Amino acid sequence: MKIKTLGSTDLGVSFLVSADGISIFHAGDLNWWYWWDDTPEEIRTMEQAFKKEIHKLRDIKIDVAFFPVDPRLKHNYSLGGEYFIKEIKPEIFIPMHFGEDYRAIKAFADKVKEYPAKLIEITAKGQEIYI
Repeated sequence: MKIKTLGSTDLGVSFLVSADGISIFHAGDLNWWYWWDDTPEEIRTMEQAFKKEIHKLRDIKIDVAFFPVDPRLKHNYSLGGEYFIKEIKPEIFIPMHFGEDYRAIKAFADKVKEYPAKLIEITAKGQEIYI
């Protein structure tokens, strides 16, 4: 098993785990954090930092990705996830950072249905997923 750390746009790091020909990406707090009260400079800086980290994954096949879909960002909740799916094209996308707002997952699923990534819709705490 190989574990590689990558950057974040908040605290900590993100992880790329590879084993037996399977790659799993866990974004941690890596996201396009676009808050409603950000200044234009903060918005620009965040977008650049986010895209810089995501572009490091462009040539890597990602089988499973865990990625923030955070409704606290209000109407910007899907920016990072949509960009990640469009650019990186993971086989399976598992949203996180949504608390218990499962509606955000359904709304996100509707937004990305045109992309080939299989989105795992989380509907309850304790849900088990077999892939």
